[in-house]
Amino acid sequence: MNPDQEKIWDALNCQFMAPEIQFLSTCEAIKYTEDDTASRGWYWRLSASGYLDCTDWSGPFSTEFSAVLDCIDTCGDDVELEDED
Repeated sequence: MNPDQEKIWDALNCQFMAPEIQFLSTCEAIKYTEDDTASRGWYWRLSASGYLDCTDWSGPFSTEFSAVLDCIDTCGDDVELEDED
């Protein structure tokens, strides 16, 4: 992960709707995505810890790192980074 991606990932994890990365079995993937063709792999979503608010699961990805990078690519533009002056 490059330094810019690390900053975005850190900022995403401090948001109200923070990333959640999980490995889902085929059964879990079908259940949670409500897609009968879903398969096992790494999935991500944004979730408000302690609340029912969350986005749909995105995936599957072959590695956890791939899921993280997709989350950064998808949500990174919406994150405000602190200036390092």
